[in-house]
Parts: sequence; C-alpha cells; structure tokens
Amino acid sequence: MNILITGAAGFVGSNILKELNNGTNKITVFDNLKTGYKNNLPTNITFIEIDCCDEKILERCDVFDCIIHVAGQASKEGSFKDVFYDLNSNAKSTLVLLEYAKNKQ
Repeated sequence: MNILITGAAGFVGSNILKELNNGTNKITVFDNLKTGYKNNLPTNITFIEIDCCDEKILERCDVFDCIIHVAGQASKEGSFKDVFYDLNSNAKSTLVLLEYAKNKQ
C-alpha cells in the first residue's frame, strides 16, 4: 500500500509510522519539522520537508492509497501566540489534503 503520513516526525505520527513501516508499505512523510524531529524517521521512507498548508503540496503528491493526516499545531499556548499559524496548520492543511484526495480519485 502507498501511504502518506503527515506530521510523522512528531510523537503521534512517528508511532503510527512505526506500526505501518513493516516492509510491505511504501511510506511518504510530509512534515515541516516545526515540532517534530527528523531522527524520528527511519531511512526506508520518503521524507519531504514541507508545510501541509502549502498548496504546492498538491504538485508533490503521488497517488496514495491512504492518507493519515496528523500534522498540525497542538499547543494551546501556541494557538494564542500565532492564531494564523494555528488556523493554517490545522484547518487549511486539512482542506489542502482533502482537495488533493478529491482530485486524485
């Protein structure tokens, strides 16, 4: 299966990645590394450093069988410090990926 995991350099995403990285799946990771760590990623996956709210993501997408979108800004404190980043990373990124999924059917 060809799987996209967004935010897989973070805590939640890296644990999902560990479960799915069994040698039978082709895994691509999109992460901006703002709160995640590249050393959470194994070497046998494709890693693209990009912010998921960037609409250029649509140009870099392969055809995926499954998208697991766990990228986003989770800090309550961070959401008050930069509300536009919070909105983009949580809402716009989801809309961008839904648009991709709609167009790639």
